[in-house]
Amino acid sequence: MFENLKAELTRKNMKYKDLAEKADINIVTLRQKINGKSEFNLSEILKIIQVFHNNFSFEYLFGENITTKKRFLSREFAKQ
Repeated sequence: MFENLKAELTRKNMKYKDLAEKADINIVTLRQKINGKSEFNLSEILKIIQVFHNNFSFEYLFGENITTKKRFLSREFAKQ
């Protein structure tokens, strides 16, 4: 999952540990989410996008497919 996120980490010579520290996300939690065992919340997504200096969109880093995006967005809007 999240092949573009993984690719950008590789391009920047960043490990999951580096991303976890910069985004203030527990490394175990980050690994689980990248591997699809749990889902990112909006706060985590925004932190990760900021780590990349807002150079990449949500769709690029996290948009695996339209169904995933629709489910995520509907849950986030339901919380408001």
